[in-house]
Amino acid sequence: MPNNQNIPNSNSSSTSYRVEEEFVSGTGKSPRTNTADTNADTVASFETILDNIESETALEDAMESEGINDAVIVPIREEIVALNSWCTAPYGSGCQRCVAACPHQAISLTNDGPNIDSEKCTYCGICAGICDAFAWSRITLGDLAARCEREAKSEGFVCFTCNEHIFEGLAPRSNVIILPCLASVPPEFWSYLLAKNIPVELFLDETYCQDCQAAGEIAPMLFHHAIDQAQSWTGRSMQRAKLIPERESVLSMYANIDEGSRRDLLAVLANEGLDIATGKHRQRNAGTLDAFHENQERLRAQGRIKSAQQTKNIPTAFRQSPEWPRQHLIVQAARALPERAALLERYATMTNYSACEQSHTCVNACPTGARRISEQGYPIVDVTRCNACGICCAVCPQHACDFVAITAHEYCERTIHDKEDA
Repeated sequence: MPNNQNIPNSNSSSTSYRVEEEFVSGTGKSPRTNTADTNADTVASFETILDNIESETALEDAMESEGINDAVIVPIREEIVALNSWCTAPYGSGCQRCVAACPHQAISLTNDGPNIDSEKCTYCGICAGICDAFAWSRITLGDLAARCEREAKSEGFVCFTCNEHIFEGLAPRSNVIILPCLASVPPEFWSYLLAKNIPVELFLDETYCQDCQAAGEIAPMLFHHAIDQAQSWTGRSMQRAKLIPERESVLSMYANIDEGSRRDLLAVLANEGLDIATGKHRQRNAGTLDAFHENQERLRAQGRIKSAQQTKNIPTAFRQSPEWPRQHLIVQAARALPERAALLERYATMTNYSACEQSHTCVNACPTGARRISEQGYPIVDVTRCNACGICCAVCPQHACDFVAITAHEYCERTIHDKEDA
């Protein structure tokens, strides 16, 4: 069966991170003191540090000894949720990509859709990278793309890495996107970023992939397949990063000042320490804005999950048809890079009008809303919404539906594809 989101042949799509930035007292807890006391204590503390700074390393040691800790990374793996109402298999598509791709055989297909065995699942996210019927509990694919655009505009680029490369004490900058696995996002996602001309860097030590207990051996193959597809179509490339960009430590900007300037900066440092103690430092250093965006992202992700669960028992013909994330991204990518759109082969479905008896079974069964009824009573297809799932082909009693090869150029034209004759 033709498929717009295939996986490479084999023998067999979010983790987030929390950045905790604290002004820590000797007991390891954030201090709760009044402003005057905090200011006095901070001035004395910074005087001690400044007297002993000889290098940035010494600065960091001094900060640690004084109880001033920088950002601490706590990598976590987000839950992967199966959205049964988005699965096309129960409706006759024949799709089993999730079962084939799962490195731990944690996914099985039932009459209702996919089921995830929580005891086997490692939250690698590979299922989310190959099918829209799986979702991260923290962020949607569309929001992840929007975050990349936002961070690239602010920082100049985005850097992707995975959980295996994050260690205690690392403080990535906000433009570092930490995935559970680089194979957890699909080719359409990478294509979108490159088509939008977003500078992308990848930090990946592939020796880690060999020993990764979460994603297994299939992950590098899926990842390289997705990247190669995106780069080949767009004609643009991603760069390999040598280091993960980190946030500047609180005092690193003052590490190399001369002796005469140190006392002049003492008041500034004292205020900086006070801001850390009161939480203003975190707010000023993108904390508040990041927290706002992350909260909105989580709400939308949870909203999508709840919506899918609520529509599970609604007949397909009466369901609303939201845009499918990967199809939406590739359509937007084609429109952002129309000169390359004709080079990208895709699939849609068509209707043979000579065989069609206007039962409209295909229209009622279409999960993406790509099919609708024309004024003449025949089904017509919006190829920008059709993801070639094949359900229409399976349910049509006259077998009047079939696949047709197109190029992404038709996405730019927003074509309604139909066929009157065999």
